Amino acid sequence: MQSAFHNNIYGFEHKLEIDLSAYDPNNYFHSLKIIAMEGDDVRSFTEFGTGEQQILLMSFIKAYAETFKGENFILGIEEPEAHLHPIAQRWLSINLSDIAKSGVQVIITTHSPEFLDIENLEGFVKVYREDKITKAKQHTSETLAKSCIDLNAHPNKTKTDSILPFYKSKTFYDQLRGFFGRKIILVEGETEFFALPNYFKNCGYDLVRDGIEIVNCRGKTQITRNYRLFKSFGYECFCIFDADTKNGQNTDFADTFSFDEDSICFDKKEKGYPFECGRHYPL
Repeated sequence: MQSAFHNNIYGFEHKLEIDLSAYDPNNYFHSLKIIAMEGDDVRSFTEFGTGEQQILLMSFIKAYAETFKGENFILGIEEPEAHLHPIAQRWLSINLSDIAKSGVQVIITTHSPEFLDIENLEGFVKVYREDKITKAKQHTSETLAKSCIDLNAHPNKTKTDSILPFYKSKTFYDQLRGFFGRKIILVEGETEFFALPNYFKNCGYDLVRDGIEIVNCRGKTQITRNYRLFKSFGYECFCIFDADTKNGQNTDFADTFSFDEDSICFDKKEKGYPFECGRHYPL
């Protein structure tokens, strides 16, 4: 167990030691004493900050789960990211995943993208309020694939056994922030991502106040992929993209949003736009 302590807390200034000086073979746990250390000095747990205490507690739980395999218990944590440095959040997320893989049932509530794992989608539950009623939205790989097909994804390319690895390999950490917004604006790249907040600010519109998250999709071809993921979880999405005039540039958008691809043209007099110019589309 001491070895597990050292491995789990590697890289942190503080650590845990086991004191068995009062060892009783008839009552192992009664004689077990956990000591908090800073270097070679013994410290009281009350001397540490809340985040440090949380890290040490998690290291103990993980060491216990690794040492005493086969025991059944549930670990529940409310907002594990609280009081933690971003790197410490990442450490904790990885270790909670390892604890879950060891057989412990782990339940957390979080507002941090660090604790979201697309490939473990079946363990991800969106809890929200609508019309004063608390609701939950959850997907399996089967239901996500079906939802994407219903949103006009290509059925021959959208398979149950590959959809989660697909989204895992294509989704960036910062894009997961969309799951914590009320509504989402999906944009092509950095230009729109940085320009839109200033545009809305100059128009007197507060994106943060209304819980609107802008997601950088890193390319026009990735917008529909992100749209289907967020839409499958019930998010209202708005997509902003260039109206490229080359053949085939807008096929996926036309199929996804059910409009005539030929209607996208910069020459309004010739063919017109699929949406009314100058019309206000409220967020």
